[in-house]
Amino acid sequence: MSLQVQLALRGRLAEEVRRRGTLFGRAVAAAVNQRARQLQRAMRADVERALGARLARAVRRRGFPARGRGEDAAAHPEAAAIVWSGARLGRGQPDPMRAAPIDLLAVWSQPQTIRARGGTALAIPTAAVPRVGSGAAQRPARPGELGIALEYRPTRTGAGMLVGRDGVVYYVLVRQVRHPARLRLPQIIARYTRDLAPVVEREFARRLGR
Repeated sequence: MSLQVQLALRGRLAEEVRRRGTLFGRAVAAAVNQRARQLQRAMRADVERALGARLARAVRRRGFPARGRGEDAAAHPEAAAIVWSGARLGRGQPDPMRAAPIDLLAVWSQPQTIRARGGTALAIPTAAVPRVGSGAAQRPARPGELGIALEYRPTRTGAGMLVGRDGVVYYVLVRQVRHPARLRLPQIIARYTRDLAPVVEREFARRLGR
């Protein structure tokens, strides 16, 4: 004696399962692209704060599947998005899959240590140093641009200082300088790439309630 059981979805039940599957795919796509837009806006705001609007526009976004490929693209359950930096040194296409040697935004997202070459020192200008140049190119004058005699004086800490005949300290000499990270991109990326499930659930519930 054998027992055979056959199950099949028919009529309105099968239609409802297909409808919900389509809605879920659209919810996933909407959630992924919503987070990608939020991430791009947050990254651009951070870059503009620290480095200016021009570099901020280098934060780009692309969705997969690409829009404009019909209804199937909107309902794709494996939708994805990528946000990347186009601020790269080197020639080539600004393609996120083809990285150039140096990503400037990645560099400014990490603390940087600048060291003097050989037995030299870095001259850090004080507030007494006048600025040269104009507009965005304005900067503190270098020791050779001051037009005055500077005297080296050793210090207990660091490499010493350069002092004018008037006794004013114009430059502090150090072996190295450590700059903190100017961008908070790693923290921003971590914030917007976690806990995507609640966003999918909200988008799915919103579509079911229509």
